[in-house]
Amino acid sequence: MMRSSTVGVLLLALGLLQGCGGTGGRLSSTETTTARLQDSVDTVQRDQNQLHASVDSLSALVEEQTLLLRQERAASDVAVTDLQTQVAALETELAAAVVALAVLKDQVQFGLVRADSMQVGTGEGQTDPRTLYDAAYQDLTRGNHGLAVMGFEEILQLYPTSELADNAQYWLGETYYVQKDYEKALESFRKVPLAYPAGDKVPAALLKIGYCLVELGERNAASEALQDLIDRFPGSEEARLADDKLGRI
Repeated sequence: MMRSSTVGVLLLALGLLQGCGGTGGRLSSTETTTARLQDSVDTVQRDQNQLHASVDSLSALVEEQTLLLRQERAASDVAVTDLQTQVAALETELAAAVVALAVLKDQVQFGLVRADSMQVGTGEGQTDPRTLYDAAYQDLTRGNHGLAVMGFEEILQLYPTSELADNAQYWLGETYYVQKDYEKALESFRKVPLAYPAGDKVPAALLKIGYCLVELGERNAASEALQDLIDRFPGSEEARLADDKLGRI
């Protein structure tokens, strides 16, 4: 038993000595492996740095392109705004042209009957409708809107059957319209075709009804009113303006 134990001890000691003798080899292999790992780490680090550089370059390019797109969009928005401004200005000019044409029609029509209309009167100190009409219209053109409203309303109250009544009703609406009181203007314009269906101001009043509804945000009703004008008075200047307005609603 003692001999077997001794042999076991000797064998164990020999194994330990052999293990210690091989330690130097394993350390050398570990150092090599560590060096290789470090080299791999360095390579990965370099690749990572290059990737970061590429990402930074790409980000800068994206930012530059985004800025260019924003600048182009801003320029486009400015161009669109300019066009909208020009369209609005043209609409204003067209509306002014319609008013000027209506004035000329008035002058031609009532210039011929002025002598007869001046004879109208019902009492001492009472002004005839033509004089009232001229005064109210002058107040409108001079920007005296309050006086214009009073003058046109006076004609409608004193001379509701006068041949100037439909004109007074129309210009009363125009007076409110230029003041941007679109609700009162709409009410006045609507009375023209209702009270004076045979009057020459009906097409212009129908056009302005559509314009007022647009300003009040009632686009569907505006479209119907303008289409009604086109159907009732095809070929008229007011119908052409109505068709043009419909294309922008």
